[in-house]
Amino acid sequence: MHRGGWPAWPSFDERTVDAVAGAVRSGRWTVTGGWTGVDTYERRFADRFAELVGVRHCVSTDHGSSSLVLALEALGVGAGDEVVVPVLTWVATATAVLNVNAVPVFVDVDPATGCMAPEALAAALTERTTAVIAVHLNCRMADMDAILAVAAAAGVPVVEDGAQAHGARWRGRVAGSLGAVGAFSMQQGKVLTCGEGGAVVTGDDRLYDRLVQLRADSRRYRDDEPRLGDPYLTDAGDVMGTNCCLSEPQAALLLDQLDRLEAQLERREKAAAFLDRELGHVDGLHPLERSAHLERASVFRYALRCDPEALAGRPAAVVGQAIGAELGVRVHPTDEPLHRNALYCPQTKERYRGLHDRLAAAARGPFPVAERLYDELVLIPHNVLLAGDGDLDHVVEACAKVAALAGSL
Repeated sequence: MHRGGWPAWPSFDERTVDAVAGAVRSGRWTVTGGWTGVDTYERRFADRFAELVGVRHCVSTDHGSSSLVLALEALGVGAGDEVVVPVLTWVATATAVLNVNAVPVFVDVDPATGCMAPEALAAALTERTTAVIAVHLNCRMADMDAILAVAAAAGVPVVEDGAQAHGARWRGRVAGSLGAVGAFSMQQGKVLTCGEGGAVVTGDDRLYDRLVQLRADSRRYRDDEPRLGDPYLTDAGDVMGTNCCLSEPQAALLLDQLDRLEAQLERREKAAAFLDRELGHVDGLHPLERSAHLERASVFRYALRCDPEALAGRPAAVVGQAIGAELGVRVHPTDEPLHRNALYCPQTKERYRGLHDRLAAAARGPFPVAERLYDELVLIPHNVLLAGDGDLDHVVEACAKVAALAGSL
C-alpha cells in the first residue's frame, strides 16, 4: 500500500501567490476595466496560449463551457441545427450545443481510444448538421485525420474540445489547432488551471473577431492605446455578445501555470509510457491503445481497461475502488455515456421544450462501445503521474495486487 502521498494539485508556490497579488495590486481586475498603461494579464495569457497551440489567435473565457458555446456561435450554429457529439464525454460538451438552441446528436466511440468513431460520425451527418465537436478524452486524441476528412466531405466545420488535451500533439500539430476552432477548459482539475477559466483558439481572422465580440458584450480590443482610465475595449456591435471574460487574477494564475506546463507534460508522458509498458504485463488490466499519430499525449486521467473475465467478473467501479484504496487516491470509472447520464436532462428545462422530441431521438442509441467502455474503464488522476519513478512502481504493484485478488473483492 502506498503511504507517501502524491504531488498536490493544483501546483503552486510563492511565485504563484506573487503573480496573483500583482494582478490584485494593479487595480484592474478585468479586461473590461480601464487602461493602466500596462498590457492586461488576459491579453498576455492569450498570446502565450496561442503560441503554445500554434495558432494566430486565442480568446480567454470564464469557463470551458463558455468556450464551447462561443466556438459554436462563432461558426454560426443556431436554432434547430444539429451538432454531432461523442456520447462518451463530460456533459458540458452537449449542453453547449443546447445553449445555442441546437440539437446534440450523439454518436458512438472508437473502442481503442474512447474518442469519437469516424464511421459513426459519417453515419450521423444530415442536411441539418452544421458542426462536429471532436473530444480528446482522458489521455488520447480523437482520430483527427479521419474526422476532418469526413467533415470536409460534408462541408461541416470541426470544433476540437481540448478540455483534457492541453499540449497534446497529433502528427506535428497541437490539439486545438487542427479544427476550425479549439475550445479549452482551465477548471481546477485540468492540467492547465486557474480554478475556473477557459480559452478558444483559431487561425481564422474572421472567427477571431467574432469570438472577441461574443466574449465581451459585442466589444473588441482597441486598435489604439487608450488614455489612462479609459476603457481597454471598444464598442463593435457586429455580433451580439455576452460577458464571458476571464478576470485578471485568473489570467495571472494561468501565466504562472504556463511556466510549469511543459515540464509537467513531459513528466506525465514519461510516466504514462512506463505504466503502459509495465501494466501491459498485468493480467486483466490493459492500457488504452495509442495511435502512432499521437506524438504526445496530454494525460488528464490515465485510463485502464478492465477485462471482466480475467477479474472474476468484478465491475470496473469495484476494481477502481480497490486500486484507489491501495494508492490513497480516487480511482473511478469514466463518465457515464450521455444518453443515460443523469446530468444530461434537457427535459427539465422549459427553454428546450420545442426540441424535446428531436433531443430524445438524437439520444436514443444504442451506443454499445461507449456502454462497454463505461463498464470497463478506470481512471487514475494525473497528479499521480507527476510522482517519482519509485512511486510509479507502487501504481504497478497496486494494480497487480488487485488483479490477482479480484475474486475476493
